[in-house]
Amino acid sequence: MLGNFSYCNPTKLHFGPEALDALAGELAHYGKRVQLIYGGGSIKKNGIYDQVVSILKAAGKEIFEDPGVMPNPTTEKLYEGCKIARENNVDLLLAVGGGSCCDYAKGVSVSAWCDEDPWEKYYVRMEEPANRLIPVGCVLTMVGTGSEMNGGSVITNHATKQKIGHVFGEEVFPKFSILNPKYTYTLPKYQMVAGIYDIMNHITEQYFSGEDDCTSDYLMEGLMRSLLHSSRIAVKDPENYEARSNLMWIATWALNTLVAQGKDTDWMVHMIGQSVGAYTDATHGMTLSAVSLPYYRYVMPYGLHQFKKFAVNVWGVRPEGKTDEAIAQEGLAAMEDWVNVPCPCCGAPAKRETDTMPQWAGSSWYFLRYMDPHNDKALASKEALEYWSPVDWYNGGMEHTTLHLLYSRFWHKFLYDIGVVPTKEPYAKRTSHGMILGEGGEKMSKSRGNVVNPNDIVAQYGADTMRLHIMFIGDFEKAVTWSNEAVKGSKRFLDRCWNLMDLAQDSDEISEKNEALIHKTIKKVTADIDDLKMNTAIAALMAMVNEFYTNGLTRGDLEQLMLLLSPFAPHMVEEMWELTGYAGKTGKMAMQMPWPAYDEGKTVDTHVDMAIQVNGKLKGAVTVPAGSGQETVMAAAMELDKVRKATEGMTVVKTILVKDKLMNLIVKPAK
Repeated sequence: MLGNFSYCNPTKLHFGPEALDALAGELAHYGKRVQLIYGGGSIKKNGIYDQVVSILKAAGKEIFEDPGVMPNPTTEKLYEGCKIARENNVDLLLAVGGGSCCDYAKGVSVSAWCDEDPWEKYYVRMEEPANRLIPVGCVLTMVGTGSEMNGGSVITNHATKQKIGHVFGEEVFPKFSILNPKYTYTLPKYQMVAGIYDIMNHITEQYFSGEDDCTSDYLMEGLMRSLLHSSRIAVKDPENYEARSNLMWIATWALNTLVAQGKDTDWMVHMIGQSVGAYTDATHGMTLSAVSLPYYRYVMPYGLHQFKKFAVNVWGVRPEGKTDEAIAQEGLAAMEDWVNVPCPCCGAPAKRETDTMPQWAGSSWYFLRYMDPHNDKALASKEALEYWSPVDWYNGGMEHTTLHLLYSRFWHKFLYDIGVVPTKEPYAKRTSHGMILGEGGEKMSKSRGNVVNPNDIVAQYGADTMRLHIMFIGDFEKAVTWSNEAVKGSKRFLDRCWNLMDLAQDSDEISEKNEALIHKTIKKVTADIDDLKMNTAIAALMAMVNEFYTNGLTRGDLEQLMLLLSPFAPHMVEEMWELTGYAGKTGKMAMQMPWPAYDEGKTVDTHVDMAIQVNGKLKGAVTVPAGSGQETVMAAAMELDKVRKATEGMTVVKTILVKDKLMNLIVKPAK
């Protein structure tokens, strides 16, 4: 072995069917306040949660729950966990779950008492902690990451599309970890397979480096052979204890830093996989399976010696009569065969389809087919293409923006070059809408149990509330987090709009008091809708309703509100339109009425309220014509008692005027 290294792993492991019995003894080393960290609730279904809570209570611990840790823990979740830890001054972070829970717990450990943004400090600048750390303990329910015995913490930032891992020093390692292989029995097959491939890549990314005779390589070869043997058994028999226990033990040793000693390791597959995961939120092991083999084939010529050893010593490739390159290729082919699956229809041997080109090819021009969907002779007729092309406005999900835009433009330009379509560009305008994430900031999925059923929201609050809240929840193009609690605010706003019918005075004219407000709101809402700023348009309507409650309103004022509100809450507005008599009066539904127009002159304030300060201290406010100069504002200011008292016996040495906002009088005692 070449090079120098120091090795220490301070984590104490308890392994086996009775491993949880050791938890009580470990808890005795820490204070009373425990932050219990877990994921989506599976530990409650399989009984592990109840067992852990029972032990915590018997030990006299005060429990502060921190549920909802997602497979790719987010910065938002990290900040939430830090808040729980700080506000309750917890003594121990106990993670019960898979590697993501362990990663998250270590992230909270270093971040809770950090005096700056932990994402920037630890995951962008990669600095080491100098602040107070909170001890971490783990109860493992899934294998694959090795996080139970290392300092690694991977966090995802959806806003910046980054997924970054920081491997902290031994002071951040879990103080203890409890590993019971039986806890992994209930894992879905998908997660088990993903974990197995994660284990393999942890080993290979350390193995495929260096050319010296390194003991760590021999250890890794043994781990990989054991992994191949046990994985094949576990996939067929998920409750085979020997296979499960071997997988759990291999996962730990694959990434507890032991086999990395004396090695210059290459983690590029993980970096690429994490980048993919940051955009797609895909399961970590599956992103690795997608990118690892192409990468290994790419780098194989530069580490041919290691890839040859891998083929012979791990996969049993016979080297006789073959070139080193042929041997290495055979080893990677064997690795690829390992991930093959039986046909789901007939059970015969089959290989997963990795060529996604047909999918992309189809989705890259389907909008052209909409122009002439029943044509069985051509993609679309020349007449239809000339009439409809280019697409006026194409909107799609943010996840597909880059690739779909790239592919669709490529295909369209190809079709243009061969004379199939009449336009060079496929769309005149393209936008992308953001994603609605589940509570906790993770992507909604059935497997995570965090899907929001729109029917449930509609049944409780009505379709208009659901519709309006989705538009109000955030910027059109950005990812937003769903909150069942926040829906109530949208319902309260619509209730306030409805109740205005009882307050409106019997006049179809717009009131003088609300005239400027209404014209400003029409202008604002109109522009915001055109710019897809639905959230700020609704905010403007909320502000207008607040003013109506303050100022009072006429039926004419209410009419304008109903017309502006119609695109956001059409069902309720049509009921209001009927009840207020406008349906009968106009012979039309609200949605059939012309959009309200505004008078530009009435959107400009004729008078403004200006703050008056003396030596920087607020003394009151005056109402003056908009655009007033110093003399006018000064005259109005001196009418205020507090200003007169503050300037009595004083000389005004300087006047600071911020037009239409404030005047500050700088004074000093008269000589």
